Amino acid sequence: MLERFDSFGFRWGGKLRDFLLEIGTEELPASYLDMALEWLSSKASRRLEELRLSHGKILSWGTPRRIALVVEDVAEVQPDREEEVLGPPERVAFDERGNPTKAAVGFAKAQGVSLEELKVVDTPKGRYVSVTRRSLGSSAREILASEVPNWIRELPFPKSMRWGELELKFARPIRWIVALWGDQVLDFQLDSIRSGRTTFGHRFMSPNGAEVPSPRHYLEICRSLKVLVDPGERSKRILEESEKAARALGGRVLEDPDLLKTVVNLVEYPVIVVGRFSEEFLELPREVLVTVMKEQQKFFGLEDSQGNLLPHFISVANICPPSLETIRRGNERVLKARLSDARFFFKEDQKRRLEERLEKLEGMIFHAKLGTLRQKVERLERLSHLLAQAIAPQAVAKARRAATLCKADLATEMVGEFPTLQGTMGSYYALLQGEDTEVAQAIREHYLPAFSGDRIPAGPVSVVVALADKLDTVAGCFSVGEVPTGAGDPLGVRRAALGILRILLEGGLRASLRSMVRWALDGIESQLGRLKEGVEEEILKFFVIRLENLWISQGHDPAAVSAIVDNALEDLPQAMERLEALERFMGEENFNDLALSFKRVMNIVGDRTPGPVDESLFTQPEERDLMDLVNWTEVTIPKRLAEHDALAAMKELASQRPRIDRFFDKVLVNDPDTRLRSNRLNMLARLASSFLKLADFSKLAGRA
Repeated sequence: MLERFDSFGFRWGGKLRDFLLEIGTEELPASYLDMALEWLSSKASRRLEELRLSHGKILSWGTPRRIALVVEDVAEVQPDREEEVLGPPERVAFDERGNPTKAAVGFAKAQGVSLEELKVVDTPKGRYVSVTRRSLGSSAREILASEVPNWIRELPFPKSMRWGELELKFARPIRWIVALWGDQVLDFQLDSIRSGRTTFGHRFMSPNGAEVPSPRHYLEICRSLKVLVDPGERSKRILEESEKAARALGGRVLEDPDLLKTVVNLVEYPVIVVGRFSEEFLELPREVLVTVMKEQQKFFGLEDSQGNLLPHFISVANICPPSLETIRRGNERVLKARLSDARFFFKEDQKRRLEERLEKLEGMIFHAKLGTLRQKVERLERLSHLLAQAIAPQAVAKARRAATLCKADLATEMVGEFPTLQGTMGSYYALLQGEDTEVAQAIREHYLPAFSGDRIPAGPVSVVVALADKLDTVAGCFSVGEVPTGAGDPLGVRRAALGILRILLEGGLRASLRSMVRWALDGIESQLGRLKEGVEEEILKFFVIRLENLWISQGHDPAAVSAIVDNALEDLPQAMERLEALERFMGEENFNDLALSFKRVMNIVGDRTPGPVDESLFTQPEERDLMDLVNWTEVTIPKRLAEHDALAAMKELASQRPRIDRFFDKVLVNDPDTRLRSNRLNMLARLASSFLKLADFSKLAGRA
């Protein structure tokens, strides 16, 4: 392909070549691979842009033994460019006769040009001498040979270390590097490893090396070496073969995206192996069977069309021997041992009631400054009682009982072996010992929502205990200075706060979050002693920020959110109704009337607290009319909000703008008489307070 030039004779990139980088390693942990591929792709895109190297698609692939990057259609050279270099001011560079001064001569010499090439240009600071410099683009091959070793060195992993005598720190030892610039080797050396074109195949099925002619041949060469280097291709193969095997057994594979991602990153050439376990293990809770298969063996479970588990599993091997029988028998033998252990734990745990395990929680630390899990349970008992009285009076006794037992399964053998089953096993053990079904459900669900998009707890008892658990965590962490930062949130305070907001919003619970926070802090204070001043407001501000982020992430208008969020925590479902009403109202003509009226009132009132109004001090009919409006708003707005019709309240309030305008036109608010002035300001402050029950329209002034 010919080099390309623009109409001025400048090269803009030259020929286009594909670039390939493959880093061959010892087996990487499955959890390292996705992060490394994402970082490498992002790094390449960012640096190529900074280096002014145009390119096409960027692809990143990987297996446990290799990290690969392909960049298509990279320009062979950087485009040439011109830049304007400013020198001294014209008055300094030339004397009165227009002759160049020493300043001009020095500037020309420094820039490597003749005096004739200097020119004068107008700038915002005045007229300056300048020179236009043309720089030729550098070779992409030279640039990449210098850049790529740095990309490899900078690859981030949860843990890196030096291997052998190499200075390079990496997750695992690097065994080879393939670097191709089109059909040529991009030559560089990283410690003692020199780049080349030889890749290596599957460790067992095709251990020999093979040369890669060009990046376009890379996938094909890898396949010939029994390596599917594209994770998407491996994932598709696993899904298709697993589903085919499951159908043959009259079932379907349990969906588990996380397990699939892990398995994909554990193999280079996936081979499906079907196994079976004894039906007697089906007596174990479903979650136990699935967890043992997933966490200990990385096996997929199967279920029938009714959702019942089948006594079969699917494993993914990283080798294709002449016969899979040996692998199958080995998998079945190991799984039988694991399930036998789980059955033993299940039976042993049932020998003691949950409440008998509370004593063991005294030796389990929740947080060094917040005490043991037993102390947390005591706080949850008290807080659940208060919350139930406020939002579910009929569930007080059950909520307190669930709070007492909700952490007991942390002291069981099963949860000790499988921490992800916390709550789940407590629920099973509670039912087996005769507890109420709502109590058992609350033990299971009080951790919900556990992650973004997870469901919220169902049922009043579950809701109460879930709120109590999360409120105690948030209040406790803020009380002892464990505030989330950009660097980390080890106790999941952000997740707990978001869970509280979602439970209140999606559950339609019209209760005061401020009161809930205060109750939680009272429980913390009773154990720790006096808390630092201002911690309650600090927590509430944190909730406001989380709520603002939540609503904006859901697609709500940021300006409308800002107008609602500060006055939302007393009744979140009502705040949600006001937000939706405001977003609709902002598109109507009389929105301006409401926003301008509020702005006019607030300009006079400021942050004045509403006070008593003495009607005997009225001297003008407009004062009486405004007082009638105040009384009307103080009745109508709460009524409309109770009727879930905030939009009607906004429209009705907007229609009253003429009365507010007449008052300001006819009445001198800041009267020299202090009694009249204070009385009028108190009346306006009450009107502003009514406005604020709907929204802080001052934050929407730019929309008006």
